[in-house]
Amino acid sequence: MPETTLENPQISAPIPGQAEDSPAWAALVRPQRLKSWSSDLVAIVDGQAEDLFTDWSFRPGALTRHDFGHILRKISGCGSVLELRAAVDHSTGDVGAPVLHAANFCGQHTICPFCAGRVQDRRLAKWEKPIKWAAQKFRFAYMITATTAPAETWRADIDGLRDAWRGFYLKGQKRIAGRSPGEWGKVKAGIAKMEIKRGEDSHLPHCHYHALVFTDEMLNYEIWSKEERAKWPDEKDAHKREPNFKIPWPVTPADSRGWRAGSKLSHEWSEATGFTAMGFRVDPIRWKPEHKREGVSFAESVYYQSIEVLKYSTKFDSSPATGAEKLFARDFIGIKDATYNRRLFHTYGFFHRDARKAINEVCPFLLDEDDFTGGGPQIYDGPLIYESRWRDRKYSELESRSKPVFKGQERTLTGQFRRTMLNRVQGKFRRMRTAIVESKKIFAESGDLVHAAYMQIDYDAPLDGHGRLVQRPAEINFPAYVLENPEDFSNWERWIDSLSESFKVAYQALQDFFSMDSETRFEDQFRAADAARYWEDRSKGYQDEVIRAFLEVLNSPEGCARSAAPS
Repeated sequence: MPETTLENPQISAPIPGQAEDSPAWAALVRPQRLKSWSSDLVAIVDGQAEDLFTDWSFRPGALTRHDFGHILRKISGCGSVLELRAAVDHSTGDVGAPVLHAANFCGQHTICPFCAGRVQDRRLAKWEKPIKWAAQKFRFAYMITATTAPAETWRADIDGLRDAWRGFYLKGQKRIAGRSPGEWGKVKAGIAKMEIKRGEDSHLPHCHYHALVFTDEMLNYEIWSKEERAKWPDEKDAHKREPNFKIPWPVTPADSRGWRAGSKLSHEWSEATGFTAMGFRVDPIRWKPEHKREGVSFAESVYYQSIEVLKYSTKFDSSPATGAEKLFARDFIGIKDATYNRRLFHTYGFFHRDARKAINEVCPFLLDEDDFTGGGPQIYDGPLIYESRWRDRKYSELESRSKPVFKGQERTLTGQFRRTMLNRVQGKFRRMRTAIVESKKIFAESGDLVHAAYMQIDYDAPLDGHGRLVQRPAEINFPAYVLENPEDFSNWERWIDSLSESFKVAYQALQDFFSMDSETRFEDQFRAADAARYWEDRSKGYQDEVIRAFLEVLNSPEGCARSAAPS
């Protein structure tokens, strides 16, 4: 294996037919850099495919080898088709610069550079106004960096960090009798992001959290009291000061005390990690002098200083130089396996989704949209639409289009109805898959074969007393090959892969149904239902549950419309 480092490929030539200083070039230069980087990553991972699973086990995780192959194919095609939109001033006829609006994103933002860049761009745009609003509303702003000890595997490191972070902020959670005494109880609004990287010295997985928090009370992050500072003013004598908190720490030849100095806040973090925390840092965000001189407002200064918490999670260029190609390929598996179905970006207080339901706690600039929402003007604004495709390591010249390149982007009642029906099938599949994974986890830990149980939603039943859809418990029977040899975890993989294939059939059938012309769609509804029943007849065991979910939504348009209607 050559000792090379994966570098970010640079654009080798101007976009065909476009000057380097043209608006089209400006719109494509960043996607082209990210797509080139993503293509190189896929080539490296694909080249190491035979060796990727030598030290990987399905036993602790939820993804199968088949899943990873599917993910790699999605990343390979990610960003190969772009839709750009340019705003038009219909009073003057002036056309604005093209802006990337949509693409065939793979959504694997923890391991795909193209999607990671998209998430970063959208978060920077989405959170600028809320952060500036919070900077004006609350008295204090802080950046917090919290680190745990490095671990041997990505799963162990990420699991340990997530558990510690949850234990940390729950020390200040709201209770019936008030709030817990933890410092996090002072947080009025905040966002936190896990950063995934390897340690520069240990070369082991060494992830950490960055958090931006706003408070009306000062956080207790002082290590020494004013009296101790006055008693020993020289920093050379800092070790003689009596700290506010003594955090247990292993005795070393250089330090035989058995503790290190800390604040109330850092002690709470160390306690949440079982006193194994490697580092904890609190930086008050103040109005930078250079920003004052340049006329930048305090709120803008806070935003500029908080960009670190809005950036992408994975440090793609953090691999050590030695054996970087093989290391990066192995990281592809480990990081995705450890982050599957987990949120790495969190919101708190006024920034949290639930707080937006209370009219007195709403942040007026937050929208309930995801990180991939289009960035260009909407269709009702009458923009110009362009398409570009990835060919020969670069994007093609922009081509005008009369309608959107990707369907279902606009928020319409028809689109909402379509998404509701598709989401029902997908939701049932996810619940069933999660049930199997949980059953496998129980067996791996205790040796007990417990039925895979999940909650089945009854869309045809009347709403319950709280206006919600009725849910009933359901179980999935074990296939014979799992019962015969549950110790062989490849049988559990086979079970999940079979469920996935059944779901794809049902989901594709429903997508095909919605692609029909609206006038003939319901005339052909019975024919589509017959096709689904044909697949149902061919399926065995639990597979018919997914097909039945397709039939439920297909034959219950009234129920779908009811749940899709705005509350």
